[in-house]
Amino acid sequence: MGRPAARRTPPAAGDGGADRPAPLLTVDLNGAPHVLVSTCTGGGSSTILRTLTAQLLHHGAHALVLDIKRISQPWARQLPTVTYRADVADIHDALVGLVDELRRRIDVADRHGDDVGLLRLVVVFESGDATLRKLARHWETVRRPGDPMVSPAFTALTDVLFAGAMVRMHVLFDGDPTLSVLGPEGREQFSTAILDLRIYTCLACRAVFRSCMWCGVVGRAGIRSVPAG
Repeated sequence: MGRPAARRTPPAAGDGGADRPAPLLTVDLNGAPHVLVSTCTGGGSSTILRTLTAQLLHHGAHALVLDIKRISQPWARQLPTVTYRADVADIHDALVGLVDELRRRIDVADRHGDDVGLLRLVVVFESGDATLRKLARHWETVRRPGDPMVSPAFTALTDVLFAGAMVRMHVLFDGDPTLSVLGPEGREQFSTAILDLRIYTCLACRAVFRSCMWCGVVGRAGIRSVPAG
């Protein structure tokens, strides 16, 4: 995919106040199909999601934008290749519907090969933590006797995280990677993360945190950091 334009970074402590151009950030969705964005409040997560999504749309992708706050990604509302959802019930239904699209794509790939030319489909989770909490409460409200305890929206998200890569379905998630609803198996599918505007990749297990919570490798020997702004 294309690269976000270089930005100017604030001067770092001890550099004499120099204004330095930020390095370009490139995300390879073929090698790292799902992206986690985790920043502090005001850290630019919405801008990062918008930048990545807009470039993917420019290159022919379609997007499902889940904007529980209604104000974080308004630019996507009227775009013809974007499905925009803000109500929790609509977000639930959209995620559940992804399972059918995932199965359809897998069937196409099985019959015609992985290089059949499927369009990329990007699922954009704005404020992912809040969205998942609201989805859990929504399911508690609408679940009927005999329905599964776990929200089918969570199951759909996990299915896309596991199997979406082979059929060009990707998740861009703004939130906390330690959310228990994803489980360790779901969390480790985010092989690329943008944390406080920096990428961290564990060289031992390809996890993506400053201190890898899965393989335990920490420190300079285990973590490669690439400034991204």
